[in-house]
Amino acid sequence: RFNKTAEQLHSLQDKWLYVFKHLHELDSIPKALHEDIFQRTFAIAQLAQFTPGERKAYEDSIKYYRDLKNAYDTAHQEGLEEGLEIGRQEGEEIGRAKGEQIGRAKGEQIGRLKGEQAGLAKGRTEGMATIVQHLHANGLSLETIVQMTGLSLEQVTKFLKNQ
Repeated sequence: RFNKTAEQLHSLQDKWLYVFKHLHELDSIPKALHEDIFQRTFAIAQLAQFTPGERKAYEDSIKYYRDLKNAYDTAHQEGLEEGLEIGRQEGEEIGRAKGEQIGRAKGEQIGRLKGEQAGLAKGRTEGMATIVQHLHANGLSLETIVQMTGLSLEQVTKFLKNQ
């Protein structure tokens, strides 16, 4: 026989034996039984004492709570997914705009550089043509002009034709 009092409960086995023996006569939970497992046991024992009407009302309230929780969880999940989608789209738009801006700046930079290079090349060509024309006008032979400028005979002839 089990004859321990609530104050004498030390092992888990003692506590369970005490609960089984005294559950029907307890109005409150003894301090020795404040562990989570015993809290749940007493909650279930309370439900077992409900009348059929109280049990139906309790089950209805649980069902209502679960329905609300499911609706909330679903709405929360859908809102989260929608928010992520909106964020992704906005991120793509920002990225595309930033990419276009960077691309435009790079394109302008490359265009400016190529324009400068083309301008310099044209300037060199025109300058060389002017030199060839002056040298020829001062009576230098084509062979001498080729030696002095480092140009080919074809280039010198072309510059002289385009005067």
